[in-house]
Amino acid sequence: MLGMGLGFQVPVILIVLVKLRVLDYKLLARARPYVILINLTLSAILTPPDLVSQIMMAIPLQLMYELTVLLAWFFTRKSKFTQQIQ
Repeated sequence: MLGMGLGFQVPVILIVLVKLRVLDYKLLARARPYVILINLTLSAILTPPDLVSQIMMAIPLQLMYELTVLLAWFFTRKSKFTQQIQ
């Protein structure tokens, strides 16, 4: 349960890094294959050895990562738009 809780905090940390302009959506999109591998590996380590539990952890983690990439794109686009207006 602790591993799942920590896994759900990763998107929050990534969004904070995007807002601080340490990361951008392009970097997050390029890292997608590595994140998939990390999610599957962590799911295999942190869950019981049955496939259903591993999938039930890996899929939400990956969906949250994809949502993070989408939000990063939105925040980057929004900041560029506000810079053009000023």
